[in-house]
Amino acid sequence: MPLPQLMHHLEGEIKARAPWRVAAVPLLNVLLGVNLPENEFTRRLEPKTRQSALHALLEDCLKAAAQVEPLLIVIEDLNWMDALSHDLLEQLAQATAALPVCFVLAYRPPQLARLAAPRLEKLPQFTRIELHALTTSEAEQAIRAKLARLYPLRSGGLPDGLAEALMARAQGNPFYLEELLNYVHDRNLDPAELSKIELPDSLHTLILSRIDQLSEVEKSTLRVASIVGRLFRAQWLTGYYPELGAFPQVRAALDALESLDITPLDSPEPELAYLFKHIVTHEVTYESLPLPRAPDCTSSWRPIWKSR
Repeated sequence: MPLPQLMHHLEGEIKARAPWRVAAVPLLNVLLGVNLPENEFTRRLEPKTRQSALHALLEDCLKAAAQVEPLLIVIEDLNWMDALSHDLLEQLAQATAALPVCFVLAYRPPQLARLAAPRLEKLPQFTRIELHALTTSEAEQAIRAKLARLYPLRSGGLPDGLAEALMARAQGNPFYLEELLNYVHDRNLDPAELSKIELPDSLHTLILSRIDQLSEVEKSTLRVASIVGRLFRAQWLTGYYPELGAFPQVRAALDALESLDITPLDSPEPELAYLFKHIVTHEVTYESLPLPRAPDCTSSWRPIWKSR
């Protein structure tokens, strides 16, 4: 979306929800990574006052939206959130406590301790749902379901010792279990002979080994997608990095990655968006796959983002 159109759209939305905050629209620059022109109101604000005004803008808009319909806001990897964002989230949670707003926060508690004070857990409306490692019974169910998808013609029970061997390696991590079976399947190996197969010794190595099996076009497509983000549209990739080739070639690579369950389809056409199935796959891809002229590729993302 061109910048003038974006500004007009934002002003229209805020006029409809919190008209008394329209003058604060340029404060959204820091959140959206755009460069809306400052106005007389925002130019006069001191840094600390700017932050307070931005928080007030977001709070009022959220409260107004919740008056129209219930809202569900999902935030993943909260453990990587910076302290200022954590403060804002706490403020919004408190401000909407009596409204139909539900925040779903996914995080790893030990890593959240790096924040000065994980105060969200102390709010009266907070409910903690802990996800534990799979039990042996749950792991067996997951393995059966995955085998049925990978080997639809296979019948009978689990091969002897398969569940135990996978559990010993994955330690009840469902994603790790799934990736181990993907590894075996991608190499046309027999899961019944797992004891004879040399498996990667970590989840990180396991994901790298799957990526190594991809074609060069698929690798480059995956790498560019990882720079865009965990969720990405197909059209963004060719605009972001034209060296990937024509759109039909990129679409074919994305179809292959979808069939491998690496980046499943998130939205059909006309948006045609894909999602890295797991955040770990996204991170490993971003950190490990070389791409010529990566700095140029990264710097080109801002104008592409602005034009969406």
